[in-house]
Amino acid sequence: MAQGDSAPAETGGLVIERIFEAPREAVWRAWTEAERFARWYGPQGFTVPVCQIDPRVGGRLLICMRSPDGKDFWYTGLQGDRPAGAIRSHGITC
Repeated sequence: MAQGDSAPAETGGLVIERIFEAPREAVWRAWTEAERFARWYGPQGFTVPVCQIDPRVGGRLLICMRSPDGKDFWYTGLQGDRPAGAIRSHGITC
């Protein structure tokens, strides 16, 4: 799959793939270390007031992204394999 392409997942979801020009371990840390994740995640002006990440395979995620007007967007999910396949499944509550 080329960068930027997406395809339906077998579960009826959406698969999005992104290729980063960075060492795998650095990308892994950016996605699995809560303090790093909170610094870059979300659109400009949004904050991440809650960020709990268990980086083990099957580990749980709990993330709150807050808009500038105070609306919270909660994400929950499970962590996938590391770093060659940083896979996550998400559920979103707005």
